[in-house]
Amino acid sequence: MAERTSTTEGDRNEPQNSDPTQLQRALQDGHSTHPAIARLVHNLGKLDGSAISAYPNAYSRHYYSRSCFPAGTAILLADGTSKQIEQITVGDVVMGFDGSCQVPVCVEELESPLRDHLCVLSFADGSRVELTQEHPLFTKEGWRSVSPRSTAEENADLTVAKLEIGDGVLTAAGAFLTLTDISFVRGQVQTYNIKRLAPHNNFYVNGFLVHSKASTYTANLSSSEQRVS
Repeated sequence: MAERTSTTEGDRNEPQNSDPTQLQRALQDGHSTHPAIARLVHNLGKLDGSAISAYPNAYSRHYYSRSCFPAGTAILLADGTSKQIEQITVGDVVMGFDGSCQVPVCVEELESPLRDHLCVLSFADGSRVELTQEHPLFTKEGWRSVSPRSTAEENADLTVAKLEIGDGVLTAAGAFLTLTDISFVRGQVQTYNIKRLAPHNNFYVNGFLVHSKASTYTANLSSSEQRVS
């Protein structure tokens, strides 16, 4: 049964994937994308380039892809209608954002991993978004996630700040809606994600702008300079 907690500290509650049997197999394999190995290799790689050659798959740009949404999450399409994320297919044209206005973007790659948690974000108007803690949302201050450390583990090229209660998140209506609560729910869940789009790597879920994490971006520029792709 899923366990629900309320928190504003995603890093404190994040799953550590520390099962000793799985970790032992990952170590013996030497090419595993096991989260614990990914964290180790990422940290070692900052000090010793040999870590990259020792675990090449773990240190690839997308060695730990895990940021996702549950079934039923609404994706805004370019024609103004919506489709549930599990029904999205490669070639679909969804709505993105180029930094100044909404633009059509084409879905190029999808993923659907099993995950062990979800974060439930609640907003001032009663709307909600369920997502894993690594997924960045676009706020008044730039891209933010519940757990910036986990975002970096998925793609070390990305820099995001920590999402906090009180942050304003950009909506499809062009307004910034205030985040009022963050709940952390443990339990296995089938998730889905749009991993890569073109020409911009962002899209709207339940009316809020999120990033696919397939390219780099800067988190804290002025509003006129924000890079959203």
